[in-house]
Amino acid sequence: MSNKLMREKEKCAQLLCSGTTFDEGSAVQGRGQIEMLLPKLLKFFSAISHRISNTRIIRTADDQASATSYVYAGHHKLDGTHF
Repeated sequence: MSNKLMREKEKCAQLLCSGTTFDEGSAVQGRGQIEMLLPKLLKFFSAISHRISNTRIIRTADDQASATSYVYAGHHKLDGTHF
């Protein structure tokens, strides 16, 4: 993972809603937990790309909503392989 991303992991986490759940096989919830997870996940990649699709937003109260999205992800590993 790039040094810049390591330094900016807090900024990355702050882009998320406070109640965000990140699930890549083992769910974590909230900005703090996601911020702690980022270096562990990203240290294996030289670049990543994510595309959001199929977003579904449901109003849960007059001033609240819940959203679910699918993510298409591309990863460039440090050894030059892609998945």
